[in-house]
Formats: sequence, C-alpha cells, structure tokens
Amino acid sequence: FSGGMGTVDDPYLISTVQDLNRIGQNPRLMKVHFRLIDDIDLTGVDLFIIGSRSYPYAGVFDGSGHTISNFRCTSTRTRRNGIGLFGYVDDPNAQIRNLGVIYPHVNAGSDVGALVGSLKAGTITNCYVQGGTVSGLKNVGGLVGSSDGGAISACRSSASVSGSSGGWKYRGIGGLVGNNFSQLFNCHATGNVLGDR
Repeated sequence: FSGGMGTVDDPYLISTVQDLNRIGQNPRLMKVHFRLIDDIDLTGVDLFIIGSRSYPYAGVFDGSGHTISNFRCTSTRTRRNGIGLFGYVDDPNAQIRNLGVIYPHVNAGSDVGALVGSLKAGTITNCYVQGGTVSGLKNVGGLVGSSDGGAISACRSSASVSGSSGGWKYRGIGGLVGNNFSQLFNCHATGNVLGDR
C-alpha cells in the first residue's frame, strides 16, 4: 500500500488503483483499516469486490472526502449476489465513511448497491453516490442493496435504480436502500427508481 500499518490509528493508505484492488484479493485484509488519500478512477479496471459472504468486511474504510469513480460490475449470472464496491459488510465495529462513488454502473442478481451490496452490521456515514446506474433482480439500491442491521447516516444517492423481480413476489427496490431493516438518519435519494410488478 502507499503507507500505514493497517491499524485504527495508522491505517493502510490507498492512493492508486493497485492499492484499492489489493484489498478484495486478500481475505486476511477484511478486518484491517484503510484511508483513501486520493481520488481513484476505475475506468477499464475489473475491481476485486471488497468482502464476500464468507469473508465480509469488518474494518474501517475512511474515504477522507475522496471519490472512487466509474466502478463497473455486470454479471449475466442471476445468482451472483452481494455486489457493490463492498460486497458484504458484517461487524458491529465496521465503518465506511466520507466516501463518494461517482458514475457507477452495476448490474447483478440480488443485494446490489453501488457502495455496499449487503450490510449485515456496521455503519455507513457521510457517503454518497453521484449519477450512474444500479440494476438487478431484488434488493437493489442506489447506495446499499440490502441492509439487515447497523446504521446509515448523512448519506445520499442520485443513481438511477431499476429492478426486475424475475418471478419473485418480493423485490425491494429503492433509491437509497433496496431492502432496509437498519436505522437511517438524515439521508435522501433523488435518482429515478423503476421496478416491475
């Protein structure tokens, strides 16, 4: 990485595409801490999503007011779930904060969001999605696909969101969060939302 030791007081520093892409490749990094120190453009990059169902992200990722732009993830496999910059986040102490996601293009199965696919536990604070598209089958949101716990505060999204039930009775499509059981504070969404019946 570009510096740091991965602790809360001295997080690993992320300044390049290569730094960012190293995180998702290594399950041993899911409990360490990171700080973004520059804007990152992912045009043409196949990003390794951070956190999986087996190894969810449980650390602190501080964007420090920087942005990650042009994140792209599409899948024709309808069973590919938990898709976002962070696929799964699951720890009471996990935090994603002060981060902007610019012009994402995400299309997958369920639990699909530009920032987080599935938030099981933890907090998301002062984050936003600007423009772009997020689409899937169910539990699709501009910021977070599905949130079963934790808290989301001071966040916003202007992404266009769409979902197609694919025969499911329950879909969960939302401008900010597709399927929400977490606490929301001071959040809003302004993007178009489209879902079928």
